Amino acid sequence: MAINVYTPGCHLLCHDDVIGSRRVSYILYLTDPDKPWRAEWGGALRLYPTETMGEGEERALVPLPDFSVVIPPAWNQLSFFAVQPGESFHDVEEVYARGEGEPGEDVDGGRVRMAISGWFHIPQEGEEGYEPGAEEKLAARSSLSQLEGKADQYDLPQPRWREYDGGAQEDGYEKGKAKLEEVGQQAELSEDDLQFLLRFMTPHYLTPDTVEELSELFADESSLRLSNLLSPKFSAHLREFVEEAEKNSEIPSSKADGLTGKARPPHKHRFLYRHAADESPEQADAQTPYDALLDTFLPSTAFKKWLSLATGLTLSRSNVLARRFRRGLDYTLATSYDEPEPQLEICLAITPSKGWGEEENEDEEAEDDETSEDGDTIEHDKANGRASRADEPPRGKKAPWNGTENGDAQKGSTAAAPAAAPATETDGVGGYEVYMAGDDDDDEEDAANGREVTGDRSTGAGQRRRRADPAVYRSGGGAEDEDGVLFSMAPSWNNMSIVLRDTGVLRFVKYVSRAARGDRWDVVGDFGVVPEEDEAEE
Repeated sequence: MAINVYTPGCHLLCHDDVIGSRRVSYILYLTDPDKPWRAEWGGALRLYPTETMGEGEERALVPLPDFSVVIPPAWNQLSFFAVQPGESFHDVEEVYARGEGEPGEDVDGGRVRMAISGWFHIPQEGEEGYEPGAEEKLAARSSLSQLEGKADQYDLPQPRWREYDGGAQEDGYEKGKAKLEEVGQQAELSEDDLQFLLRFMTPHYLTPDTVEELSELFADESSLRLSNLLSPKFSAHLREFVEEAEKNSEIPSSKADGLTGKARPPHKHRFLYRHAADESPEQADAQTPYDALLDTFLPSTAFKKWLSLATGLTLSRSNVLARRFRRGLDYTLATSYDEPEPQLEICLAITPSKGWGEEENEDEEAEDDETSEDGDTIEHDKANGRASRADEPPRGKKAPWNGTENGDAQKGSTAAAPAAAPATETDGVGGYEVYMAGDDDDDEEDAANGREVTGDRSTGAGQRRRRADPAVYRSGGGAEDEDGVLFSMAPSWNNMSIVLRDTGVLRFVKYVSRAARGDRWDVVGDFGVVPEEDEAEE
């Protein structure tokens, strides 16, 4: 049993409550009896329907991304439901901050949602009705077990990999790998490649000196943050299109079928998405700027060649996806990358709205180049684009993100409430993307309770950490927490992050509060990396 207090900005993400021997969950609401709670203030208990997918051992109950029952809080109201593995999915709607022109505290009392919540449990050993093994059966079908991969085949979106010429397929892997290394490792951009890229990119990023500088920065840190990647002309057309698209509730559609949808299951993520088309239209003039970015530019061989030169990596395949995170609805919980070889990941931020927490300093930073302590220039001017490093890393051989102290810590974040994630001044309106080191603490209870948890674990430089519970993610909470945050970037316009992600590293997008001025828009890409030969024996 616990007392939970939700204030504006607090919310609880989707989960099924299955932990240990829980059987019935209850909530007794203690809102202000003199100021009746209004549904438009949020804070409702929301229940999610499930759908049976698969057969036999592959059969699973998968929660749908949209809730079907909404129960607003009210004074002295008791709500309860059976805790059922893989079925009792629910969340708590964000308590919405007071909007402009709405009545003040004399009407809403500050919108404080207080409640007592708890669980009744199945009989334990020695109690009447005890059944040996019943608790283990419940755990095997919990949302936590689903987060660990037992129903991944029913998740949306699924990757749609596009192999580059000479891709290292399972058949003839070594032959394909050798061809990729021969063709792509040090290949210069051809005249046709440059002309193609100039349609989309700021010219400064295509000069040999800039590409060499990016490669050196990436070799040190395994990450880059590029501002104004898109050319002013293309960026202006794209921004106009996205601003108009935000007036609608969907993600811009594709002419091809089956490329758009809503991410599920909601205990892992929820956002609108659109895959890159398998083939770009023959007539480029018929494309919108959004189509051109998603279907033509980012999946292109020319961009792949530039990305290879800028990172020094040989790339074998790509998976490009556009995403829209809607205010008051969307997020991703932390997922761990579990493949044995690192993966290169990009995120092109194309969020046109302001107020996300980082732009306040961008104008000042863009006016002058910044210099690091050792005298290296680390940023280019605003007009030509800017590349920056998040922090001063140890020099030496390139190392993927694996829990070292490299990275841009999100400073000043405050700890989350025990059962909710409040929007604080530093947390702002959410929407930022974070890479974090894996954590070896047992966060099973937090996972089943849908919590966004702030931790105080640190990571020793150069140490690899065991894969964390994929249900839990953490925001930096001061100097003691910064070691866990490897890289973070708030929503913005025309900024690209490039990160080499190692096994066990977590990644998430923070829930976007309804208090945000707009939705988060981005296009992300995953790129397969051909592994380097082991140099340890030389």
